[in-house]
Amino acid sequence: MTYYRHRFVFFALKPFFRFFLKLRYNYTPVKFKGKKRPYLILSNHVCTMDPFMVSLSFRAPIYFVASDHLLRKGWISKVITFLVEPIGKLKAASDLVTIKNMMKKLRQNKNVCLFPEGNRTFNGMTGYIAPSVGKFIKACHADVLFYTLEKGYLADPRWADHIRKGKLTGSVKSILTIDECENMTVDEIVDIVKKELNVNPTPKQDKNRIAFKGSHLAEHIERAIFLCPVCYQVATLHTNGAHGTCENCGMDFNFLSTGYLAGKKLPFETIYEWDEWQREFIQTHLFEDGELICENINERLYLISRSRKNELIGVGTLKLYTDRLEFIIEDSNEICEFSFESIENMNVHGRQVLQFGVENKDFYELKNNAVRSAVKYMYFFYFYKQHAKGGFDGFFGI
Repeated sequence: MTYYRHRFVFFALKPFFRFFLKLRYNYTPVKFKGKKRPYLILSNHVCTMDPFMVSLSFRAPIYFVASDHLLRKGWISKVITFLVEPIGKLKAASDLVTIKNMMKKLRQNKNVCLFPEGNRTFNGMTGYIAPSVGKFIKACHADVLFYTLEKGYLADPRWADHIRKGKLTGSVKSILTIDECENMTVDEIVDIVKKELNVNPTPKQDKNRIAFKGSHLAEHIERAIFLCPVCYQVATLHTNGAHGTCENCGMDFNFLSTGYLAGKKLPFETIYEWDEWQREFIQTHLFEDGELICENINERLYLISRSRKNELIGVGTLKLYTDRLEFIIEDSNEICEFSFESIENMNVHGRQVLQFGVENKDFYELKNNAVRSAVKYMYFFYFYKQHAKGGFDGFFGI
């Protein structure tokens, strides 16, 4: 009976979302006309509304892998679970429970959708895809559909609070069958996943000409970009409207409706180029051991549990060092120290919620009502973690 409820919800809401997404994003889904069978759908991850956009191309309900954060919202989460039953996953963990639940749905002849990046892109390019995805595809014994959303990043950048309207499309790009998978290695499968889901909204060659119009085009880029390329200061960027500036040296730039950057002193033309540079800077700059990088006030630290409400530990100041995080609770001046050695995983949820797991399997979240970058914490953590092991393969957590 549960599946029939989901089918009813799927068909009842589909016309509404088709109308809403066309009106809000000018989104056009391409219908998938393949045979009826359980599919593992893999999609790039660019918009808040990705699951709804993907669903409009199909004739049957899809069970999406979603952040466990979605299942910790009290009665709202209960309603979501009743209607569509998402498969929860803790982003800062390697989650075997999630894999088992996905396999179970596929064995029940139900479609499952996974965003292999695990995170919406901050810089526009398709992000890191873990090798474990190849192992899962090999083991699930289902045809794989590669679904791509084009230009979604320009309509709904992860760092922004406002939508821009242009022209979006979504479609099944290709299919990888069970028989093809059986004759391939895990590495070969991963290479195909990376190739098929690779999307660049602002290529340097054959530049994007579609305008995505809005009144706040540059606002909150500092959630993704935290390092000035002129004075090399961290967390000094400020944006307003379509304009951004460094409060330390005065470097300024504009964000164009086509998704490109323009500025006299700015040596980059895209967010992706800027992000790649700040990653390289972290790798090559000679920071002192234990050096304080930056800090944010009015942070809220929570202890979190799977599918339960968060427990507030305190409000205070979060300090980023090259080897640790320090959280100073303002009421008691108590210091909660999290060495990077003790942290196992770190991730960013949504636009700027920092989430990490420690060795004793506790998970924490840091939230702030003010605009600030959570990405910078993750970048310094992953560089430290891999560098401590004797090398660095370029993985910054996203």
